[in-house]
Amino acid sequence: MRHQRLPAARLTACDVLPVTAPAATGLVGFDVLLVEATRHAGPAMVAAVVSAVPLVLALLGR
Repeated sequence: MRHQRLPAARLTACDVLPVTAPAATGLVGFDVLLVEATRHAGPAMVAAVVSAVPLVLALLGR
């Protein structure tokens, strides 16, 4: 069975803002929350929590 290649998706000018705005705000929001968490808990604790989140989500998603 042969696989057919799908045509590459092309973003139009109208699609760029809805795609990039959530990514930009999420990145800025994550960085702000990370800095605030470091002020309250210390870098080691924040690193442990941030590192454990993917593992916890993977285990919950099984």
